[in-house]
Amino acid sequence: MASGNRRFGIQDVIAVAVLTGTVTVLLRSKFEDLGVRLSPALRQIFIEWWPLLLIVVGAALLFGHYRSGKQSRGENILAAAPRRTHES
Repeated sequence: MASGNRRFGIQDVIAVAVLTGTVTVLLRSKFEDLGVRLSPALRQIFIEWWPLLLIVVGAALLFGHYRSGKQSRGENILAAAPRRTHES
């Protein structure tokens, strides 16, 4: 996989897609059992409020990233040494 500032290659993306598909197929029955075990009221609440839950989880992850003090890729690119240009 990618390390440092290198971007993901097409092979990395394909590997992630294959792994995700394999895990989903293997765990599908467990996901179905979990959905059946949830009470109908809880399922209804989740169905109605899933966009808000997704936003809250994303905001929490983003806040945690900023609190950790890590630089984003854009900041790393801007801080890189300038390239030399060909002078004629």
